[in-house]
Amino acid sequence: MYHFRLKDHRIFFDIAIVRSILFAAAMAAIFLKHGTMPWINYTIAGVLMLTAFFTKAIVFSRRATVNHLSFGGAVLLMAASLSIWMVLLYFVTVLTLSSLYKIPTASFTDGEVTLKKTLVTKKYTFNSFNNLVLKDNLLTLDFKNNKVLQLEVEADTNISEASFNQFCVQQING
Repeated sequence: MYHFRLKDHRIFFDIAIVRSILFAAAMAAIFLKHGTMPWINYTIAGVLMLTAFFTKAIVFSRRATVNHLSFGGAVLLMAASLSIWMVLLYFVTVLTLSSLYKIPTASFTDGEVTLKKTLVTKKYTFNSFNNLVLKDNLLTLDFKNNKVLQLEVEADTNISEASFNQFCVQQING
């Protein structure tokens, strides 16, 4: 009956992916040595590790986007491995992991609440809640086990708060 798009936090998902991929590229740079100059690989691995560690700070200071960091990691991996296959594997991994992201949603039907996030979908019955409230684009789920979950709903949702809250009260009490 009611379906909400939750606030999109894709940037945090992308940061986690880029951090993981940069770390993996750093490990590959350490083990894929240049013949007589292994210090080149160690230097590249150090730069990749520092970039992985400071990815969030770099992105939020608006110095670069996650795409810039991904491309930079690929260039450094190419310099370390001298192999186009490593770079192709790098990009395939980035694209595969990025495609896993799904926009989070919350659905409320007769007798069931479904929360869909990127990797998990959780279903609850209304009898597992003390209260469900939508107020100022903030959805509060108060569980009977003293757990409270608050989710931001997209601002463009044109569902009446009063009718939704009344529906939830009827489902919990009924």
